[in-house]
Amino acid sequence: MSCLKIVEIYAYLDGESPADQREKIERHLSACPKCREAVEERKLLTEAASSLPSLDIPTDFTGRVMAKIAPAKRHLPVWLIAFAAGLSSLALLLIIVAISGGKYLLSLLTTLNHSMWEYAKNVAVFIAKLVTILSLAGKVLSLLTQPFYKGLTLLTTLISPGVQIFIITLTLVLFITFFYVLRKKFMMGEKI
Repeated sequence: MSCLKIVEIYAYLDGESPADQREKIERHLSACPKCREAVEERKLLTEAASSLPSLDIPTDFTGRVMAKIAPAKRHLPVWLIAFAAGLSSLALLLIIVAISGGKYLLSLLTTLNHSMWEYAKNVAVFIAKLVTILSLAGKVLSLLTQPFYKGLTLLTTLISPGVQIFIITLTLVLFITFFYVLRKKFMMGEKI
């Protein structure tokens, strides 16, 4: 007999092997130290596992494990479906216009391509101008806030830390009170 397989070892240990198979395994174990050692190791493992306390498994355990192993199907985002539908509608409209207008599809596509490039060029110029304006606005804002910042730093050197904390706390209380009063005023305005 050849060396035992794991399934045969566990069947032997659990007493599930037929009588004639059991005799063959026992003869093999008396002659094969490798298999005898494997059976002893599995026997120790089985005994150790049987001595463990029983484990209470939650009822939704299988569902949670399967959800992590094979997550639910992901659906396409709505915006992507809408975009694909719009694109296919545009293509259908283009074909209908080409057929009904008597124009060649190639000339219609050329005109559309030219229009799209013009649009892209205009958008690029707009973005470049917007970036320039925002950059200049940032520089102007920086120039305007520098004197204020320098004044604050000078003021903080003249006033003690305790007075600074009092001023900051008083300012926060005034702001909170102001926004609370505004909120109440608007809330009353909604009721009328």
